Amino acid sequence: GPLGHVVHIFESGPKLAYLYWKRYEYTLDEEWLRDRAYPMLKGIAEFFRNYPNVKKEQDGKYHITGINDSEGVLGARDPMGAMASMHTIFPVAIKASEILQTDEELRQEWQEFYNNLSPLPRSDDPEAAFSTAPGEPIIWVNSRKPVMYGSGHRSNVPITYFDMTTLETQVHNPDFYQIGVNSYNGLYPEGIHEGIYVTVMGDDAVIAAKMGQAEDVRHAIINQIKCPQAQDPESSDFFSTDLKGELANRLTLREGLNATGAERLGNASYALHEALCQSNPPAAGDDPVIRLFPAWPSDWNAQYRLLCRGGFLVTSSFQDGKIEFVEIESQVGGVCKFRNPWGEDEFVVYRNGKKWKTMSGSLLSVKTKADDILILVKPGTTPGQFKSVVAGE
Repeated sequence: GPLGHVVHIFESGPKLAYLYWKRYEYTLDEEWLRDRAYPMLKGIAEFFRNYPNVKKEQDGKYHITGINDSEGVLGARDPMGAMASMHTIFPVAIKASEILQTDEELRQEWQEFYNNLSPLPRSDDPEAAFSTAPGEPIIWVNSRKPVMYGSGHRSNVPITYFDMTTLETQVHNPDFYQIGVNSYNGLYPEGIHEGIYVTVMGDDAVIAAKMGQAEDVRHAIINQIKCPQAQDPESSDFFSTDLKGELANRLTLREGLNATGAERLGNASYALHEALCQSNPPAAGDDPVIRLFPAWPSDWNAQYRLLCRGGFLVTSSFQDGKIEFVEIESQVGGVCKFRNPWGEDEFVVYRNGKKWKTMSGSLLSVKTKADDILILVKPGTTPGQFKSVVAGE
């Protein structure tokens, strides 16, 4: 029917469009932006702006009614998935159109819509489908009333998708970030430990990494890979096959011998990347900031080479609880913004093989040219002391 569990779900398209945008952010490939990403962003923005059930109500804000929030609530008003999508897609579409210098008149329409878009539903809203008592921490909720089917509950969307809750959000919008912290703490009041199940499709490890929770990351990634709940008859992830656990190649057969399972490895890999190196913005469309080992357990040694937003290829090493060095290769040029790997302490920057300058402070930025290589080391050390060992070398 019109309000079935898998219809009127509008958040999948925006999630895909945002991935197209992120590819542009990582490469700064304007051809990709023009031919691939911008048409996606524009299409999603125009869909929402022209959807018949999106209307400006008496409060002067745009609201959306009669749609679902994933499969949890049906026929809802301002479901979180759709609201978070609009709060992401419109500012990103505006920025993309500015970069491409196109659709100026439409950009003004988008700006008006975004300026008057209803805020995300939260538990202290009188119209929230799920409320917390006065004095209790405010959390994100899945919709406003009315809801035609289903019930209100906590929402993880703003702490999972669209770069809405990052460590940079904590700096630039601490009140918004705190609601994310409250929502996360409600999931795991005592953190994620060795005995906590992380479901096959769970985003727990990703959320923990984005919020800098190193100890939660430690157990969430491992537990998601091991998939112990597939062996537990009381778990919703249990399937009665003969091979229920993790196979030698880390795949599973928990849904049957012809249903090789790998989906949980995507989230585990994403979380691993976010724990090692982030280049997230304070909010979608804002400038990204590189952070080194932002959620890495202090007793795990690691080296990596990973691409960051802005086209910066970053190599670093973490040994015995300390960051040894950072190498930043600028593939396309531009301003590189990054957090000091050593807090606010002084460090030495080598530029293209030569000692360049000493820097300190929390947030740093360096204007680069294509193929510039920056190496950051602590005073008293030199790049030659460290050997980078990464895959393929």
